[in-house]
Amino acid sequence: MKNKTRKLTSQLLLSVCLMGLYSVNIQAQIAPRSSNVEQSLPLLTLNITQEFAPRPSKSAQLSFENWDHFLSEIVLYTGPAVRKRAPKVTPSGGTRLILRDNSPYRYEGNKVVYTFMGRAEKKWLKKYVSDLEALSNETDITSLSKNDQLSYWYNLHNAAVISLIAQNYPVKFPELLKPIKGSSETFHDAKILNISGVPLSLRDIREKIVYPNWKNPLVIYGFHHGNLGGPSIALRAYERDTLLHTLSENADEFINSFRSYRRNKISPLYRDVIPYYFPNGESDIRAHFKRYMRPEVYAHVETYKTLRWHRPLPQTADVSGGVGFGNTPFVVATVGQGGNASLPAAFSEHANARRERIRIARQRGYLRNSVIIEDIETSDTDLSVPVN
Repeated sequence: MKNKTRKLTSQLLLSVCLMGLYSVNIQAQIAPRSSNVEQSLPLLTLNITQEFAPRPSKSAQLSFENWDHFLSEIVLYTGPAVRKRAPKVTPSGGTRLILRDNSPYRYEGNKVVYTFMGRAEKKWLKKYVSDLEALSNETDITSLSKNDQLSYWYNLHNAAVISLIAQNYPVKFPELLKPIKGSSETFHDAKILNISGVPLSLRDIREKIVYPNWKNPLVIYGFHHGNLGGPSIALRAYERDTLLHTLSENADEFINSFRSYRRNKISPLYRDVIPYYFPNGESDIRAHFKRYMRPEVYAHVETYKTLRWHRPLPQTADVSGGVGFGNTPFVVATVGQGGNASLPAAFSEHANARRERIRIARQRGYLRNSVIIEDIETSDTDLSVPVN
């Protein structure tokens, strides 16, 4: 009876809190997988950066409408960064054991609701990643506009991240996953994708394709790493016509959050991209902060002569921190107009925190002024243009 109650609770949460799960009989709006997939190219002789260097020549535009719809159902919006620490989780039931994320930053960034994903959603995710791979066998990705290409790499990377975590959930620390059976390569370095016959890892997409070929540092904020410490998962798919807007929203949330900067400590994310965007190290990072941080946040940065690296925050970016709700306490909460329901305590806490964060953001005007405006004069707002 207890299991049945929890199952019904999950269904209620999906239908009320997440606006109802749609039927997953959705076909990706791209070409089907080719039956004549190219053989993998020899990695020893292949320069991935050159192989996937943008060579725009086609006007065709990609559509990620179905991915956009899927994200709207599985992503919990938490609002802009308001720089408010989360309280410590109080153990319950006479035990000192805390079975969920207790990070002071756990309310920051959008959350993927892995706990409420069923078999059908996981199957759809896996198929969608395969379809995006298959697209590269039908269309030369490098021939598309640079914004179409960047959208493709973002959506492929982020869908693969979410799919991997979903297939293995509960997962507390995604980066420790070993996706390929019999291989010691972990989450970011395993060659889990095959694009135009080239085996690629998540890190390859970021560091061998996108970072070397797109010179605007805003591009680092489009990649969701699956963990709390990195950029949030965007609420919508990246698309050519709305790419800059979506990316700017994501950048604004991260760069103004505690995950990016607190006291004199900054995210390890910036250390990873120093070779690509901040060759002068701290001075370049400070200039980046000055350009994109809210003035009141950057004022704090200026009070410190030296910046240090923040500790990693590797836990899964979902409501429970990757542990799921199987063993966590339930509480009675009001859901919409439907009366009381038994909800996982972590979910209820996030819902209350979200309400408070949005209230603060609205009061401070962040909801009206949370988009970074870049004046990049190209035909399709091409993010390849350097920012001075």
